[in-house]
Amino acid sequence: MAVLNVATTINPRFDHVTPIESTRSDVTITHRCHAFAELMAVARSGLVDIVLVADDLDLVTLETLQQLSNIDDRAPKLAAISDVVDDRQRLTELGIPVVSPQLSGAELVAWLESVDAHQVVPEPQGDSSLSQEDSQVLAELDPNATPSRRRGRRARPYDPTKDLPENPVAYTLAANAGMGSDISEMDVVNNGGASSESDSLDYVDFGSAQHAEQTPVVDADEVEEPTVQSGNNRGQIIAVWGPIGSPGVTTIAVNLAVEAALAGYRTLLIDADTYGAAVSVYLGLLEDTAAIAQACRAAEHRGLDTASLARYTQRVTVQGSAVDVLTGLTRPERWPQVRAAAWAHVLDVAREGWDVIIIDCGFGLEEDEELSFDIPAPQRNATTITAVTNADTVIAVGTGDPVGFVRFMKGLEHLRETTNSDIVPIVNKVTPMSSGLSPKRQLRSVWERFGPKVDLEQFIGWAPEVTAGALLSGKTLAESAPKAEIRLAIQRLMQACVTNLAPAANNSSLKQKAPSRSRSRLLKFTKKS
Repeated sequence: MAVLNVATTINPRFDHVTPIESTRSDVTITHRCHAFAELMAVARSGLVDIVLVADDLDLVTLETLQQLSNIDDRAPKLAAISDVVDDRQRLTELGIPVVSPQLSGAELVAWLESVDAHQVVPEPQGDSSLSQEDSQVLAELDPNATPSRRRGRRARPYDPTKDLPENPVAYTLAANAGMGSDISEMDVVNNGGASSESDSLDYVDFGSAQHAEQTPVVDADEVEEPTVQSGNNRGQIIAVWGPIGSPGVTTIAVNLAVEAALAGYRTLLIDADTYGAAVSVYLGLLEDTAAIAQACRAAEHRGLDTASLARYTQRVTVQGSAVDVLTGLTRPERWPQVRAAAWAHVLDVAREGWDVIIIDCGFGLEEDEELSFDIPAPQRNATTITAVTNADTVIAVGTGDPVGFVRFMKGLEHLRETTNSDIVPIVNKVTPMSSGLSPKRQLRSVWERFGPKVDLEQFIGWAPEVTAGALLSGKTLAESAPKAEIRLAIQRLMQACVTNLAPAANNSSLKQKAPSRSRSRLLKFTKKS
């Protein structure tokens, strides 16, 4: 067989290099590194076939596997040797071959040869949905032709089969790894909503005695139940995103999750805004523990399954239906704890345990090219990019004033370049004060002339009394104003976005029930008579 070049770190507790070299086999130790960073630099050079980690095993995570798979040329195989049982168990759960240093030199050589022959290095797949043009190109590909290369500096050779993965987000691990398989105000008006030709918006005092008579009310019985087209064992991810300065992203995400739970879907709400997490405050949760960082840390080091992910969530009950909440970062500077590879694995696990996953995203879609020019580095916006890339539907939220509307159109173009997911644009804070007379008609006219080629059908009116009253009382719109048009409009939005899923008989029947948490109204406010 061909010579296998191995780079390894040195562990002062045992010597594994001498037994391997003493066999005088085709397995050769070419680099002895004193630090894990030095070992990864050698791996990126393309000079070795196997990277053998013997020290600093706590630095080996799911992100390490992704970095190795992103190397331009033939990616080296990753293996480990450790005299600590816990380290061997953790690495095995991540799909990394690992052995004890007590093996003889011949046994170590045979093991390294088997690693080179059988290990599968996981590669992130991203979004599995293809555009019509991409599907046509794949259909016309000549299987005997020389593979072309993907666009990008770190592109790998093109393989059309990898664009159609059976599991679009998961990272393929070794077969014998042992890893478990297992705040703006809104009034959405769509084609079927009630809206006048003049686009007039009537506002009422939320706390007044005449509120019940003045608030536009639609009978809840008029809202159709979700139409189930077919069953699906994997959950649907809906990302709620908006460019910088777009209000209402958190409000829409929270209430959309509540409506999905009330419809009978097992629902998970994730706060993935690395700049300003606010879901826990919006829902009045007493415990704010950066659950997303905990889940990503578990995915990085030990792997993650549905039961363990459910233990990181907090359960919020609304009218007898449960919403599991994965809270966001308690401090913005903790964003490096949410790495792209681990975050993608969290989303894949969430698909297995919940019917609907709602993600409150940050605004940034840019990648810092200077950070990724030489060596891989964590990207702050990787959380948002991964979310919109893996989502089935992206609800894009903009605002109707001149500055915000221009930002929205430009941001939507960037969003379309980032993801192939279905995009539902929503214009927020539509009012004659900022958009002129007949604001919807004027916004549509500008959109058709200068905006992207995406239908703009939904608008959000400015109803500060309704949403502010719900926020100050620590309630969702379904609790504070169950018959208001704004709440029923979000319900219709949920029905339009959640497709091909059969609601569970009981949306709280997860494989592993999340622990119930205390929920409190953090802010109370009473008007003086």
